[in-house]
Amino acid sequence: MKRRVLLTALFVFFTGSGLAQGLSVKSAELSLSVGESSYTKKTFTIGSPQSATPINGSMELGSGKMYEARINFYSSKRLGSEVLYGYQYGGVTFKRTSDPAASFSVPLQVHTLTLNLLYYTYNTTNSAYNPTHGYSFTGSFEFTGGFLGGDVNYYRPIGEFRYYHPMNHGRNTLATRFMGSFVQSFTNLSVPFYERFFAGGDFDVRGFDFRTLSPISFITRSLPVTDPLTGRTVNKNFDDIVYVGGDTQFIFNLEYRIPLIGQVVSLVPFMDAGNTWVLKQGELERKIVSPGLVQVLPARFLPGTNSGLRMSTGIEFQVIMPVLNAPFRVDFAFNPARIDQNFIGPVTGTPFGIHQPSHDFKFTVGRTF
Repeated sequence: MKRRVLLTALFVFFTGSGLAQGLSVKSAELSLSVGESSYTKKTFTIGSPQSATPINGSMELGSGKMYEARINFYSSKRLGSEVLYGYQYGGVTFKRTSDPAASFSVPLQVHTLTLNLLYYTYNTTNSAYNPTHGYSFTGSFEFTGGFLGGDVNYYRPIGEFRYYHPMNHGRNTLATRFMGSFVQSFTNLSVPFYERFFAGGDFDVRGFDFRTLSPISFITRSLPVTDPLTGRTVNKNFDDIVYVGGDTQFIFNLEYRIPLIGQVVSLVPFMDAGNTWVLKQGELERKIVSPGLVQVLPARFLPGTNSGLRMSTGIEFQVIMPVLNAPFRVDFAFNPARIDQNFIGPVTGTPFGIHQPSHDFKFTVGRTF
């Protein structure tokens, strides 16, 4: 959970000469925010129910602070740029609770300075809250690090297209969204995991849990255990998996919006499809350094997790809440394209399964798009 305090100021000014093409800065907006991330814990089990000795563990995200300063420059209603400075710190702890028990922690302290060189919007829709016809396009190019400084270096183009078409003599609306993005580092550093793409959740592919659509890689971990014959502590390898996040993302959403009571209560059949993929697999190589030896291990993806699309379809019930002017949503989703299979650990041969849900029921606030 995140708590934030936000302070925003708006400055309006005019320039005489403008850019070479005649563009000029019309306004600038400054936003300052302070946030706090609360302690969260997620447990996991590897090997159940196929293995008689499953591996149990947890991932704990410690509480931390986040600071952000953002300046937006607008040259028109469609064109602008953005400068963002962010700093956050905290920590992540991984624990294995089954024998042999072990844990390790990773500190998290990151400075970022981001320049959104250009973002462009074009909108012909008839409403900002509940459009029934028209289309909109938003594109941006984000640049972080390099000559700007900071701890990470990457660039990210993003594009989104929405289209709304009236149906049934204007009573109903067919709504679609296409969204795609790509992130790439431009130094010998890889893109940090928190900037990679993880899909799934109420605002992209609704039938899956948040951030569960990601390429999954095998990883071999080494833990100290006691040898029952000698009584000495030795290192023993075991298989694990990690959701690495994609460097490429594509999302498609289709809705048929049927008003039941004015524009307040609606029934919305929907279909979502999308996934994240790793195209630059070299960025995920692991280097294990030992005396006189550097071992490079490539990412080994579980079959089917770095390819194809995940799909969710179902029915959504919406009720517009007063004041907020946003819908309270109840979703019944079925997932015809999902991962539902068993795997074998490459080192120990331990079987385990990944079984994404065949259906889901959830409720939330706000539109998917």
